[in-house]
Amino acid sequence: MKIYYKNALEDLVDYNVYTTENSSTFKKFIKLYTLIVWVFLGIVIIFVYKIRNLLSTELSILCILLVGLLWFLINPEMYKKRARKSLIKNERKKLKDFSPMDVTLTLNEEGVAKESRSSQYKVIWSSVENVKVMESYICIYIRYLGRLGYLIVPIKTFKDPSEKDTFLQIFKQYKINIIYI
Repeated sequence: MKIYYKNALEDLVDYNVYTTENSSTFKKFIKLYTLIVWVFLGIVIIFVYKIRNLLSTELSILCILLVGLLWFLINPEMYKKRARKSLIKNERKKLKDFSPMDVTLTLNEEGVAKESRSSQYKVIWSSVENVKVMESYICIYIRYLGRLGYLIVPIKTFKDPSEKDTFLQIFKQYKINIIYI
């Protein structure tokens, strides 16, 4: 089976951001960040409560407004959005020299072959680790010379769901694990 698609910068950036956001490390960091925010807000509220008798009403209201502003600025969901923007920016920087190209991906009895104007390589089926199917992408993980690499195939490449299923069925035929995320 041969498929043709354009390897676009947006696809690589989206995929890399998706994998980072869904990594266990990133999820743990967000939980830790949320805990720190709650502890900080608790300390500020206790502080304002303890000194409220010493302060005028206007100053107490100002302190509460500052706490609200701080909460808005450091809210975990806001942080996730800022982190996502930062990740996208960093991925774009890393891939700044990347130029979109047409790719031909061939699956046959020998293995997987990828051809583009800048590269051409083939791997045998035993080098294919697994295939992850995501909402917008299919990622083919390949172990080559001891290193793990991947090929990203946008789902929009396929004309219809049956063509995508046929594509995935070839991997199943060679006993490659398909993981739906």
